[in-house]
This record gives sequence, C-alpha cells and structure tokens, in this order.
Amino acid sequence: MTTTGTATVLDLIEENVKVRLHHARVLVRKELVARASASRSKIFPFMGVRCDRVVQAVLARLVNC
Repeated sequence: MTTTGTATVLDLIEENVKVRLHHARVLVRKELVARASASRSKIFPFMGVRCDRVVQAVLARLVNC
C-alpha cells in the first residue's frame, strides 16, 4: 500500500505512517542481525586443521607467483 492509503485506512496523518514504517524497518533489521549473529558459527563452522592447511597452500602459491 502507499503511505497515503495506509494513512487513510489507519486514520493517521501520512507523516506518522512514515515514522512507524521507519521504526518497523529498524526493528526488523535488528532482529535479522541478531538471528544471523546467533547462528553465524553454525553457518560457517571453523574447520580447524583443514583451514590451516588451506591457508598455508594459498600462501605458498602466492609466494611462488
């Protein structure tokens, strides 16, 4: 819906609709960041020794370039 249409339906002025929409977006963004941060370690688990080997191999190739 447009902000004008929303204002009409909710019996608010358009500026209030814009403020409420802004606040809602901020809250959704915070929630998404919190959820992503909480599960970040599950998404990209640290592979320990395997990661160290990959880093060493990449660095060795860069040195030889």
